[in-house]
Amino acid sequence: MSYNKLIKFLNYHSIQFEQDVNLIKYNSLKIKSISKIFINVKSIDKLRTLLSFLNEHKIKYFVLGNGSNTLFVDKIIKQVIIKYEPPTKTIINNSFLLVDSNMKNYTLSSYLCKNGFSNLEFLSVIPGSIGG
Repeated sequence: MSYNKLIKFLNYHSIQFEQDVNLIKYNSLKIKSISKIFINVKSIDKLRTLLSFLNEHKIKYFVLGNGSNTLFVDKIIKQVIIKYEPPTKTIINNSFLLVDSNMKNYTLSSYLCKNGFSNLEFLSVIPGSIGG
């Protein structure tokens, strides 16, 4: 796959990316694989724009969460790896809770406990994130 169009697109839309990234720190099993293109997206709008572009150009991609259930088997990953990392926020309104998908289960469980909520303590022992 030629990455030229993709790199031009990413630069034009100010979407952060790196080439030839070692994925060892992005998976809990610490397996070394190299991502030819690793994209870090910080906003939902940029993620939508990126996914539209990738789908339109039939470019294969993989959206990576916290990597706690991810096993990379190839030494070189040619498909685009996308890491969606919006700023973590928590909103509690009456009995409604809204958190981002990248919030770690342990973090949410601790937050709720400190703020007087119960019955989600079990989350503290489950590796991964809410979106996982």
